Amino acid sequence: MDTTGQKVQELRAISRDPVSLDLPVGRDGESVLGDLIEDRRVRPLAETMFETNVHEETKGILKTLAPNEEKIIRMRFGIGYDREHTLGEVAQQFDLSRERVRQIEAQALRRLRNPDSAHRLRPLMSIQ
Repeated sequence: MDTTGQKVQELRAISRDPVSLDLPVGRDGESVLGDLIEDRRVRPLAETMFETNVHEETKGILKTLAPNEEKIIRMRFGIGYDREHTLGEVAQQFDLSRERVRQIEAQALRRLRNPDSAHRLRPLMSIQ
């Protein structure tokens, strides 16, 4: 590769000069440089749609539980809450013993593991 000192200087100067994002690029000139730069603040549409589908399916599956089972599962796993709650915190909320909360949670998890519930989430799990 024959590169003269002058050519190197020119290339270095070009790399320092600011370039407009409206600069036409490509052979047809219909695209601009700004179109080629990824905006990392915006989440990809596919990712957003996937999360929405998972959220809706999870919501639907949890609705198959009794209201107290649903709330216990949500609290224990932090679904719709800012964090996961301990058995003691959930027990206090429901005015139950920790052991009773654990039993209700176990019963709800058994219901969620049934083939119908698993079948609803399986397609979503294979996407990612």
